[in-house]
Amino acid sequence: MAATQGNLKPFIVFYLECVNASLTKVLKELQRYDRIKHIRELLGRGHAKTMFELISRMNDGETFHRQLFDDTLDASSSSIAKNLSRLKELGVIKSGDTRGEYIVSIVD
Repeated sequence: MAATQGNLKPFIVFYLECVNASLTKVLKELQRYDRIKHIRELLGRGHAKTMFELISRMNDGETFHRQLFDDTLDASSSSIAKNLSRLKELGVIKSGDTRGEYIVSIVD
């Protein structure tokens, strides 16, 4: 009987904070999935889509270097630069701190 007379407020608040954190995480993942689907439709085919497929497997905030695409794609340097610019315009990546470095920002 004494256990049921205690203050339940801290436990309820903790429970609600946990539920809120879980729902926020699920919502963010759904937004990311929806954004990836939308960008895939916009890109169609080509090197930009291939580049996006590699980027979409990374986490938001993760950094990568342009060398990734130089090493994996059979494309000219200017083509890679053009496609990186297109991905920046779509808001998928942002410029990093150093030259050739980019930060994944699919959902921000």
